[in-house]
Amino acid sequence: MPGLLAACCLLALAPLLAAPEGIVLWYPLDGQDAEILPDAVGNCDAALRGIDWPRNSHRAALRLSGRTSRVTAESLSVPAIRGAFSVDLWYNSRRSPDPVGLVTVASTFRVLLYPTGKRILVDVFGTDGKRTYDGFSCPVKVGSWQHLALTYGPGQGVIVYLDGQPVYTNPADLGGPVPMAGPLRLGLDSDPMLPRHFSGLLGGFRIWNKVLTQKEIAQIMQDERPALTGVFRGSNDLSPKLPPAAAIPVGSSKQLLFDDRFIEASKGTALRMNPPQKVGPVLIPENPWEDKSLGFCASVLEHKGIFKLFYETWSTKGTFVCLATSENGVTWERPRLGIIEFDGSADNNIVFEAGGEAVVFLDPHGKPEERFKMICVQGWPSKETGGVYCHTSPDGLHWTAGPKVFDLVPDTANQAAWDNQRGRYVAYVRKWDPLRKVGRIEMDDIMQPWPYTPLGEQAFFIWGKESIAVPSREMPTAFGYDEQDPAVSDHYNPAIVEYPWAQNAYFSFPSAYMHFPEPPDWKFYNDGLLDIQLAVSRDGVEFHRPERGPYVELGLTGEPDSLSNYMAVGMARVGDYLYQYYGGYDVTHGLPESEQEMPIGSFCAVRQRLDGFVSVDAPWEGGEFMTPPITFTGERLVLNLNASAMGVCLVGILDENGEPIEGFGADYCDPLRGNSLAQTVTWGGKSDLSALAGKPVRLHFMMRAAKLFAFQFEA
Repeated sequence: MPGLLAACCLLALAPLLAAPEGIVLWYPLDGQDAEILPDAVGNCDAALRGIDWPRNSHRAALRLSGRTSRVTAESLSVPAIRGAFSVDLWYNSRRSPDPVGLVTVASTFRVLLYPTGKRILVDVFGTDGKRTYDGFSCPVKVGSWQHLALTYGPGQGVIVYLDGQPVYTNPADLGGPVPMAGPLRLGLDSDPMLPRHFSGLLGGFRIWNKVLTQKEIAQIMQDERPALTGVFRGSNDLSPKLPPAAAIPVGSSKQLLFDDRFIEASKGTALRMNPPQKVGPVLIPENPWEDKSLGFCASVLEHKGIFKLFYETWSTKGTFVCLATSENGVTWERPRLGIIEFDGSADNNIVFEAGGEAVVFLDPHGKPEERFKMICVQGWPSKETGGVYCHTSPDGLHWTAGPKVFDLVPDTANQAAWDNQRGRYVAYVRKWDPLRKVGRIEMDDIMQPWPYTPLGEQAFFIWGKESIAVPSREMPTAFGYDEQDPAVSDHYNPAIVEYPWAQNAYFSFPSAYMHFPEPPDWKFYNDGLLDIQLAVSRDGVEFHRPERGPYVELGLTGEPDSLSNYMAVGMARVGDYLYQYYGGYDVTHGLPESEQEMPIGSFCAVRQRLDGFVSVDAPWEGGEFMTPPITFTGERLVLNLNASAMGVCLVGILDENGEPIEGFGADYCDPLRGNSLAQTVTWGGKSDLSALAGKPVRLHFMMRAAKLFAFQFEA
């Protein structure tokens, strides 16, 4: 009999299969009909609602998603049962803090499962009002197939078996059971006001007209369990790419989710840019050396516990690089340095008299006397003296004029820095191809001439052949407009940061310049609006935009940042937040000075949560995604997650082939809620992942109404 039973359970459904002895109702649950579930041995067909049929390599199973899923046979009639009966079924339950209905035949019996509480409730009705109603603890599992059998016979009482072992016995004699006249419900309880929907998989259901013995139950399990091994996936489920790719080593470094690097498969989730919160102006022109404007060329860095903002000013008497300092990133002061005279007094915050655009950076590989470096455009439009110069300073205050390192003039806030990932210096400069883009140059020694491919007479002489050329096709493009951008538009300053708080993360905040028509169709030449976008990269070589909308949008008409915005290079971390600074203007790009009300410009701040630039978002309806194989070091997994009050996130750990690892499936995961930069993931209260360190694994994130910014394995 057992061999026949197993064979029948794996057959495709056919009308009235020859049933093993004693079966009076049988739902093999092998996925043949989307609306009707045929009874394989009788006429008690069931109706399906909210069901799908995932498969493994052997067979299908019935998946109930909770709340809306159900299997019902309203006109159930099993006359063959007289004095004894058995019920057996396979189930694979998802996590639920509440009891869920496994099977109910109204006024005859019901079985409720407590997946999280590891309990079962059994309720059996006999004749003359006799009844057994008990809840008991037992080894209920989540995310694993389990076999449950309920038996009743006069003189024996009620016995419940879980995975072949008796977990409950009540010898009470209930007399003959109440006739099974329906309705039958699988996956929900009988109370219409509190249906207690089951969420998970069902792999087969039978009613017998006899008492199954423990030996018979063990044989059923032996015959049927092999067909239930492996992951059941539906046509719309996430599936890993097989064979798996080589695992990505993430070590114990934080990994940001701003592109598809860690998204091999997804459903219902999307990458979303997260604009920062505007703080408002932190510096406005208020000194004589700022009587024309605060310039868009600026950089912020931290040095000896103090934030330093190097910014450029335009005055009727020259162009200057000035210093502002802050301890909290919001309140800024202009120290009186006594270094450079202006109008006969050194009582000011000027550190350098510049001839053009200048940006400062802190060089961790520089000599002590050259720890600070300034990339400065000077000498325009002369072919002999024009170009980019690199000046040096031991403290950011006292500067020594440096050599010309680039003999073209990129007319914007160009920048350079030591690239920690590549172990070399990298410069980002304006290039014209044919409109404004960002070019990239890599070198070993920033104080020596920067390498590029000279174009000779084919260079771009935007100011005429008698003047120095601008960069065009002499170096690779790191970022620029494309066919998806409106014509005519391009991008201004790069404002690129190698993000220091995560691995392999670069961000660019270019100003997107929407050109107005040239005269006579518009009043002024080279005029238009600029807001700030976001571009991302894993290596700093090529950047792309996760979204095309503004990262920092223009302010309302009349506000100081209503017409043109330019991001400074760098960011300041204050606790759990990042501050960035941008030059905001209430004038358009090409508005002539004669039309401007001087001074113009202010430095405004925005605030972003740590790592918060881009996230994987799941809507209210829910979503999920799976990573490619990774290897890690460490003992626990922490997430930068915002699920607020109504959202939730579950995490499963899979092997490289996408099979859940025992004890670490999403169904075992304790729900993650709230808003935290570093929330530890636990499975049944346990977080220790040291046994998986160094092995190829995948992460499976299941979320609802949540934003996931980053993950990290920590010691």
